[in-house]
Amino acid sequence: MTDSEQKTERIRTDSERQVLRKFPWARISKDVAGAESAEDAIILGGLDWKVEKKPIFVHHPVSDRGGEMPAISPIEVPDKFAVCRTLDDQPLGVVGNSYELIQNRECFGFFDGVVEEGVADYIAAGQMRNGSRIFIVSRFGESIHIGGDELVKYMVLSSSHDGSAALMVQLMMYRLVCVNGLTGESKHARSVVRIRHTRNYQIQLTQARRVIGIADTYYRHMEKLYRQLFETPMTKEDNLAFLHKLLPPKKVDDSLGAATKKTSDTKRLNTIDAINTLIAHGRGNASLSDTAWATYNGVVEYYDWKQKSRTREGRNRDEVKFESQMTGSAANHKQRALELLTS
Repeated sequence: MTDSEQKTERIRTDSERQVLRKFPWARISKDVAGAESAEDAIILGGLDWKVEKKPIFVHHPVSDRGGEMPAISPIEVPDKFAVCRTLDDQPLGVVGNSYELIQNRECFGFFDGVVEEGVADYIAAGQMRNGSRIFIVSRFGESIHIGGDELVKYMVLSSSHDGSAALMVQLMMYRLVCVNGLTGESKHARSVVRIRHTRNYQIQLTQARRVIGIADTYYRHMEKLYRQLFETPMTKEDNLAFLHKLLPPKKVDDSLGAATKKTSDTKRLNTIDAINTLIAHGRGNASLSDTAWATYNGVVEYYDWKQKSRTREGRNRDEVKFESQMTGSAANHKQRALELLTS
C-alpha cells in the first residue's frame, strides 16, 4: 500500500465512510482523498483552470448622420475589471485595478505544510457560485468523543475570484451520527483564520505552523465547551425557556396589520415546536434528551437540515445550504444557541 493509499484508508474509518457522502459539500465537490498537495487536490477536484482580468466596456449608442440604426461606441469603465475564467471566458466577478489575481493552483499552497506535519489530509475540493468561490476540505487530527458521539475535526479552506472573501481557513467539527455541522466559536477560540497570500516558502511554513497552533487551541477549547453541554442537565421546561430566548417575538410594524403579526408569531412558534421535537427525537439524541448537548444538537439539526433553503438564480440548493451552515443564517443561529447554553 502506497503512502497515499495509507492516508486515504486512515481518514476513512467505517463510520466516517458511511456518512461522507451526506456531508453538505458532497454534491458540490469531488473526492480528493490521498492528494499529496493542495495543487494535487485542485487538479483532482476539477479546479485546474486559470483566471484573468479583462476590461469592462459599456456599449453606448451614437446617432449616425443617415438616420438609420445608431452605431455602437464601446466606452471602457475606468478602474474596473471583470475576472474571467480563461477556460470559457465565464465572468466570475468585478474587481478594482489593485486586485491581485491568485490562481487556483497557488491559493492553498500554505496548507501543504500542515499536511506535511502529518496532522491533516485533503478530503474534497469544489466550487460555488459558478467558480467565483473555490474550497478544499481537510480532515484534521484525531476525532473527539463526547459521551457516545464521535466528532470529526475538519477545516474548510476557501478563496474567491470576485473580491468578496479573503483567503481563509474555517475550523469546525461534524457529529458523525447525524452529520450536524458544529461551527461554534467563543471569544477564547475563534473559528476563522485569515491567510495572507504569498509565494515565499518560508512564510508559507510560518503560516502553516500558525494554523496548527490556532487549530489546536480551538479544538481543545471547543471540546471543553461541548463536554460542558453534555454534563449540563436540561428539563423540558428548561428547553422551552431556552428556545423562547433563542427565538424571541419579532417586532412587526403596526402598519403591516394584525394578520402579518399573527403569521410571524405562528412561524416562530412552529420553529420552536420543530426544534423541541428534534431535541427529544433528533438523530442521536434519544438517550441524551435531558442534556444541553441534546438541546444544542436539536438546534443544529434544525438549521442545518430541516430549515428550507432559498435558492437564487445561478445557485443550487446544496451550495446555498453549505454557505448557510458555514457562515450564513444557520451558522448565526447555531452560534447564538451555543452562547445562550454556555453563558
